[in-house]
Amino acid sequence: FFFSSRRRHTRLQGDWSSDVCSSDLLLVIGVSSLLIRLVSPDPGVYLGVGWRAIFGISNIQLYAMSSDYFGQDIALNPFTHTWSLGVEEQFYLVFPWLVWISGFGRKPTGRKFLSALLTLIAAPSLIIFLWLYPHQQAAAYFLMPPRFWELSAGSLLFAWQIGRHSSASSQ
Repeated sequence: FFFSSRRRHTRLQGDWSSDVCSSDLLLVIGVSSLLIRLVSPDPGVYLGVGWRAIFGISNIQLYAMSSDYFGQDIALNPFTHTWSLGVEEQFYLVFPWLVWISGFGRKPTGRKFLSALLTLIAAPSLIIFLWLYPHQQAAAYFLMPPRFWELSAGSLLFAWQIGRHSSASSQ
């Protein structure tokens, strides 16, 4: 669990142990922060979203601001696009536990149990998304629970492909 999370974190946010990458990251954050302070009338809002992006929760901040992703108030925020990384990071905090609970890769029924578990969680997630979208678009857009079904759909396709491959190779 720890090593897969570390690899995913490294892929999404860079290798923090590398001196070159760390200095590059600090340079980008520093220059971006300086430029935002120079050109923005309210830099605290933008920097708040950027700071939360480091921890994978910028989507929650953008939801709290009730931002419209295509709205005028978001157009100048250079950290707006980080909402999707926040949703993905939050999904990857839950997903390894589901894999572990299901026994995927360790038990013969693990793939089927993981598929059932994902379906049981994804179905209400889709229903929540469909209900929220007309009533609270910001919640449907920025928060992980209404988006869980999208990420689990990819996992279900993978499990189906593995099952198809294993049944074809056993014949």
